[in-house]
Amino acid sequence: MSDLYDTDIVTWSDYEAMLLRRVAAGERINDLVDWKNVIEEVESVGQSQIDAVESQLTLAFLHDLKAEAWPLARDVPSWRASARLFRRQALRKYRPSMRHKIHLAGL
Repeated sequence: MSDLYDTDIVTWSDYEAMLLRRVAAGERINDLVDWKNVIEEVESVGQSQIDAVESQLTLAFLHDLKAEAWPLARDVPSWRASARLFRRQALRKYRPSMRHKIHLAGL
């Protein structure tokens, strides 16, 4: 089944979810679960959330920088509004556990 991980991740994820439900129900089928890739996918879910927050913060920084670099441009109010929106979106997705994983200086 781990071949499916590389060729058809949707079918793979449906199959692995079914297996995990069976494990959760007490069935002893641990040897059928593609543990290596399941673990990798679980980790990637958390990383994708961090990436989303970093992306929103980067966009906010870029819009603020444009407004600072060209203060007389007619688009400054729009850039500032976009920056505020991106910060709000980042805040909605942000969780305290991300604090030590988001590198603001690198953004």
